Amino acid sequence: MPSLFAFAVEREYLQADSTRGVKLLNVLDDRTGYHTWTDDEIGRFEVCWPLGTRERLALDLRLYTGLRHGDAARVGPQHAATVGSASRRRRPGGRSRSGSCRRSRTRSRRAGSAH
Repeated sequence: MPSLFAFAVEREYLQADSTRGVKLLNVLDDRTGYHTWTDDEIGRFEVCWPLGTRERLALDLRLYTGLRHGDAARVGPQHAATVGSASRRRRPGGRSRSGSCRRSRTRSRRAGSAH
């Protein structure tokens, strides 16, 4: 933030740098970044939290959907069609076909309406 405010003052977008004199926190992750889980760590987590648990759902949403942290925290059943349609595959001739999530949901609706 200090760099952004210094830039804004230099370009005269702001009159004063409100971050001047604020002491930055010295956190280990600021220098090294966050630890990325290894395949072994992911495997151990999956053994500990099987499919159907909230913890496993949270992991799978982050690993397999490409959603950002805030988006993964808000996603719910109402987004199932949207998440599936976000991964459209291109077919020869420029036509697209929806991902498998969307197709299976459409099939289950048809099967349910037949009864």
